[in-house]
Parts: sequence; structure tokens; C-alpha cells
Amino acid sequence: MKPTSDVLKAFGCAGELTSFDGGQGWAWRCGGVVLKPVGLAVEAEWGAEVFASLEQVGFTVPRPILANHGGYVYRGWAASEFVAGEHPPVG
Repeated sequence: MKPTSDVLKAFGCAGELTSFDGGQGWAWRCGGVVLKPVGLAVEAEWGAEVFASLEQVGFTVPRPILANHGGYVYRGWAASEFVAGEHPPVG
């Protein structure tokens, strides 16, 4: 399931919408924004507030992005900043 154009607009997404390799296939990237559908909106809002308030010292957590209406969840979707990373070597 892809996010609709109004969801993209709500989170300020611009650019091509692409899926990620691996995972469950639910996450989408649009420029510097990652969008994921949420199960329980109240739980997703709470989690986003926790992650937004973390002081990141020695680790990185993608910052949640507020939708244009002021909440972290819009029509069943949440967004966070894209943070590039690498998989650690195996073995």
C-alpha cells in the first residue's frame, strides 16, 4: 500500500516515491522523508513524541516529522527523517 498524494503533501514530501529493499514492504521514501503506515495512532503519536525529545549522544534515531495539521500521524501514516546507514559486517 502506497501513501496517497494528500499524505505526501501533509508531510511535505517532494520527489519520487520509492520503496525499500527488505523488511515488510510497508515503508516508503520520498526525498529525505520515510513514511510508514501505523497500527494504533495514539501509540504512534506517543512513540514519535518520545523519539522527538531524545537527546542523541552517541547514537542516531530518525526524527519524527510533524504533519501540516500539527500531529505525527495523518490518515494512518507517520513520517520520519531518512537517515542513511550501513549494515554491519556479518560473522
